[in-house]
Amino acid sequence: LHKIDQQILEIHEGKGDLPNIIEEQENKIKALENQISDNQIELEALNKNIKEYNIETDDFKSQIDKHNSQIYSVKSNKEYEAILKEIDYLKDQNDENAINLKNATQEKESINSNIEDYKIKIEELSLKLEDNKKELKETSALTDKEEKNLNSSKEELLKEIINKDFLSSYNEGNNKFNLS
Repeated sequence: LHKIDQQILEIHEGKGDLPNIIEEQENKIKALENQISDNQIELEALNKNIKEYNIETDDFKSQIDKHNSQIYSVKSNKEYEAILKEIDYLKDQNDENAINLKNATQEKESINSNIEDYKIKIEELSLKLEDNKKELKETSALTDKEEKNLNSSKEELLKEIINKDFLSSYNEGNNKFNLS
């Protein structure tokens, strides 16, 4: 039984770190795909905000134009000052809106850039992953049949062993050294 476990362990060691490397690469690709998904959700929200900022900008401009045309038809200094205050207020609001629009646009560009970077990284990782899978497949092709035979021999031996205390003790020892 120990001899069979040793042979199985040698087969697993022959594969090297490829199974772990493949798993890490797959996890990195999934993480990057999740980042892209999260960024696309952010982009949707930013696009909505940008659209709202543009509508608000148009609204502020039309209100300012309306108030500017009203200046010529005022009849008192109080009306004139009230309209000027309203125009100043609208201009301040429009300036604040323009800053928000600029920030949202810059954030959108940054997110688009990040998405492109993530896509490039995914493409590079996918190529490496395919190479590693191919290498593991080639390595495994040589040993799969032997490993299956060894596992089936091991199962037959385990069925023949009557002493369950021995099996329990043997399995504990194997788990300590990661032989099973």
